[in-house]
Amino acid sequence: MKKDLMRLVDLMLSISHLIRQGSKRSRRVTPLSAIGLRTLMFISSRKRVTMSDVADHLGVRAPTATSMINHLAKEKLVSRAATGGDRRIVLLQVTSKGRQEAQKVLERVGHKFNLLFQGLSAKDKNQFIKTLEKIIQNYQKINV
Repeated sequence: MKKDLMRLVDLMLSISHLIRQGSKRSRRVTPLSAIGLRTLMFISSRKRVTMSDVADHLGVRAPTATSMINHLAKEKLVSRAATGGDRRIVLLQVTSKGRQEAQKVLERVGHKFNLLFQGLSAKDKNQFIKTLEKIIQNYQKINV
């Protein structure tokens, strides 16, 4: 078991390193970070998104989400809209520039993922997705 654990840790650290390297290279092309892309994708996928929704989805505290949204707003990738009721609740929307930036990154990332997963069947890809989701769930349980 110890050998399996060592191999698993080595693989996870290798993947983490490769992702960080790729992210550094991508920043030369776009100001959009990986977490920025996740945020834009999340906001785009829902009709009504608040700052709290973003914080919950990303697993960060509200001030961290606010800082991230401030950066995206400064880059004109998201906009804020006041609700009719509670002035403290602000709805977030992806701008057309935000959609364009996200699309550019997704196309580049999609191409890389297609290369990474070539040779895997659809069944293997689906099993990989399920495994990653389970790992994330387990991680969230132990880091509550």
